[in-house]
Amino acid sequence: MLDFDEKFKKAENYFKKGDYKKLEVYFAKILTKTHNIKLWELYLTYIKTVNKEALELAYSYTIQNLWFHYDIYQILVDYIEILEDVEKIREVYSIGLANPIHNIGLLYKNYELFEISLNKVTAKTLINEKLPIFQSSFKLYQRLLPYLNNEFDSIDKILSLETEERKEKVLEYFIEKYSYREDLYFVYCEFLNQKPGCELTEDNKLGLKIKDSLLSGIEITNSIFLKCYYSLLFKQTDQLELTNEPSLICYLNIQAQKGEKELFSAINENFTENEQKINALDYAAKLFYSTTLNKEKTLEIYKKGVPLINDKMLDFFLSIFDLQTARIIFKNYKISSEEKRKMAFSEFCLGSLENIRKCFDKENLYKEFRSLVVEENEKVFEKVPCLKEGSVFMRLSSKDAVKLLEKIQVNL
Repeated sequence: MLDFDEKFKKAENYFKKGDYKKLEVYFAKILTKTHNIKLWELYLTYIKTVNKEALELAYSYTIQNLWFHYDIYQILVDYIEILEDVEKIREVYSIGLANPIHNIGLLYKNYELFEISLNKVTAKTLINEKLPIFQSSFKLYQRLLPYLNNEFDSIDKILSLETEERKEKVLEYFIEKYSYREDLYFVYCEFLNQKPGCELTEDNKLGLKIKDSLLSGIEITNSIFLKCYYSLLFKQTDQLELTNEPSLICYLNIQAQKGEKELFSAINENFTENEQKINALDYAAKLFYSTTLNKEKTLEIYKKGVPLINDKMLDFFLSIFDLQTARIIFKNYKISSEEKRKMAFSEFCLGSLENIRKCFDKENLYKEFRSLVVEENEKVFEKVPCLKEGSVFMRLSSKDAVKLLEKIQVNL
């Protein structure tokens, strides 16, 4: 697929060689799909060269496709120069003055001179009618200008300032120009999806636009994010690479919406014994349990990830307060120190001293057990710089400090 500049260079090459047949075929194929203003300017130059009688129509066609473009000023001016019909000229000025284009102030001055040259009496009324439209566009242009000068890094800001009427076209322009940026496809599709009448069906124009844009973005960027977004949006899994954990999670999510059987089958197909993709497997087990509330099968799923998933497996069963299964896991699998403390805390909450003993080695039992019961008080004076090292104040707990301060009548 040709990038933004390559599209123009290909057409320019045909034009310079005089290969007008190929150029016409190329224009017919690409013009309505591009917002590359250099390509449209070349099209107008070509029409001037081969068929001047069609030039007015060519300008009209160009403006229909580029009316929103920030750099359209020169095309508007050149079009006005060849027009003789006064109302058509006014129409062209109206298009330019209604949009935040470069040189909009100059275009407005040209419009004033145009109306005055026709009729000084009616000019004031007509100019005043256009003034609010121009002022609104000019204010927007002034706000946009700092960001237009550095558009690549400022697209988010430009879009936040743009009007709703122009935003779709501006987004399409940026997507074409910076086609490798995954964020633009996402923003564009989210924008279209919020428009009234949008449905993600094969016979809905906006829905088809979203689908075509995302598939194009996936082809160009090979973005895992866009593949996941597309799959969740259209509930289709054909774009997902299941060796990738986030993609696999999306796939499982979609299968879960079909039913328990489909989800369990998808889990068995994509996870094996001693599974390495433990984050996806952890998600799969939790998803299966939330769908079915089946603890036995959930445990089966978790076991596929032993030994890497041991802690996550124990943590899950503790989180659903299934101490019976958690004790089996704790007994049969190697568990980290942190998870042992979680297990011990659960046993402490149930008042099971016998099971607390099972959580720790004898030499660490006192220290670990005590930490479940007693919170160490902060030594509130230890960071006071004026106190000497070893001062008795440094050994005061927060409670003792409060009592002392109360005795010396310090207002807390």
